[in-house]
Amino acid sequence: MLSLIVCSINPDFLSNLKENVASTIGLEHEWLVWDNRETGKGICEVYNSMAGTARYPYLCFLHEDLLFKTAAWGKLLIGILQTQDAKLLGIAGSNYKSSLYSGWYSGGGARDYSNIYHRLNDHEYHLCIPEKWEPGEAEVVSIDGVFMACPKTSWEKTRFNEQLLKGFHFYDIDFSLRVARTGKVIVTNRIDMIHLTVGGDFGDKWVEQAFLFHDAMKGELPFTKDPVDIEKADRALAVYWLDWLKNYPVSFSNRRKWVLDQQLQRQGSLWYSIAKFFLYRPLGLKYIHKLFKKNSH
Repeated sequence: MLSLIVCSINPDFLSNLKENVASTIGLEHEWLVWDNRETGKGICEVYNSMAGTARYPYLCFLHEDLLFKTAAWGKLLIGILQTQDAKLLGIAGSNYKSSLYSGWYSGGGARDYSNIYHRLNDHEYHLCIPEKWEPGEAEVVSIDGVFMACPKTSWEKTRFNEQLLKGFHFYDIDFSLRVARTGKVIVTNRIDMIHLTVGGDFGDKWVEQAFLFHDAMKGELPFTKDPVDIEKADRALAVYWLDWLKNYPVSFSNRRKWVLDQQLQRQGSLWYSIAKFFLYRPLGLKYIHKLFKKNSH
């Protein structure tokens, strides 16, 4: 009943995932895997191609660096989609997508949700947002692509935007936003999984895809289904993403575009964050902070 779709570049991760799923999914399923090591196709193209061949009425798009902790999670997944009348489900997402350059995470408050375990050096930590999220689901408008499930009819109606997005970023945000305009998108904390790698590539490729995506979405963002103080939400979001990206290898020209396109320099409350955004990595402040922290113990 469930078609599992993976764009693969790591045979070891894929093998471990298949073994894990066989013992945890709890229902009939098929694997639709594209080996992308040589072709390097964009993930939108891969997902559309694989979904078009799916035999089952429910699709699950997932990264291969996952392991499931919940028994019979496949049955639970389909049950949630059916009882919630949902058109798309994930395990991390937000109920607000700003017009400002950003990923799915809005910067905090009561807008963001996440339920995933990260494994680092054989140690697991649980990223649960909000911390006291009672078991169940929450409606959102954008989700993280690490794990996305939907009825096949949702994909047939929406499809991934391979004409716009040729790489490996923003496919999830674009897809979930378009589904959310006509149907219900949810995240759940009732399916636990371990993410074996942390974060992603937030360098120039991600930033340039952010420019491309947000330019194409002009007039359609911000988007939410809940009351939001947009000015307050966008201030928190701008601070978060300036701080997050300060550590990544983003060129000076792209950093400049990030600030000037959004006129962030006009907000005095953001000047400190902007200064860190430009200077933190070039001046090696991360290593200075580590040195001070080490010597303080």
